[in-house]
Amino acid sequence: SLRNTRVWPNVDQPFSLFFADNETPKENSQFIFVSPSFEPKLNSKGVLRVDAADAIPVPFNLITTTPSALKTLYRGSALDLKVVAKIQQRSATTIGKYWRPQMGLYKGQGFKVSKKEKDDSFLRGMPVVGANYDAHPYLVVKDELDRYEGNGLHRPRDPKIYRAPLVLVRKGFRNERSRGRALFSPSDVAYSESFYGFSAPQHLDGEFVIRYLFVLIHSSIFEYYTLM
Repeated sequence: SLRNTRVWPNVDQPFSLFFADNETPKENSQFIFVSPSFEPKLNSKGVLRVDAADAIPVPFNLITTTPSALKTLYRGSALDLKVVAKIQQRSATTIGKYWRPQMGLYKGQGFKVSKKEKDDSFLRGMPVVGANYDAHPYLVVKDELDRYEGNGLHRPRDPKIYRAPLVLVRKGFRNERSRGRALFSPSDVAYSESFYGFSAPQHLDGEFVIRYLFVLIHSSIFEYYTLM
């Protein structure tokens, strides 16, 4: 919460401070975790508040078995740890593991423009969705798009990730669902590195899977789980 403040100047990534005893922890050892809150008046002076009331005892074995536990405790509380664990226990797989070529499903980040010459002939003439697309919050409006012209690409990616039906997930997760966190495209489109594409051109029920993923991404449970 204190990145980009005078507490830790010129650092825009999460950081942590450790105070440790130089000895091997025992099986039932734990440490105390404190995540200071953002307090503009204090932080602008390079000061942070460490509140004992916010100190949470964390068993070492929790971190080794659940690497995301500290993020969950930062965003939520010990109760959220239980909720996240329950979601994971009831999930047979993840989207990443399910979405594989053997199922006729393809995924990847969009093309990246550079001066390097890569074969991008399969993209030429396709409608292009860029970072500033705003024709519709949820839908790719093909008629509003410019056509792709070869500009040299760093990585054009796999041609299959541009084939419809498609869900294009924005690289920046938007807080407001009404602004759209992803776009649905019923037709082939080229898209830039500002999007992660999920394509189902060869799946037996591709359009249903894509629409299901689109709705899931805009659900409260997806937002909660991602943040936790």
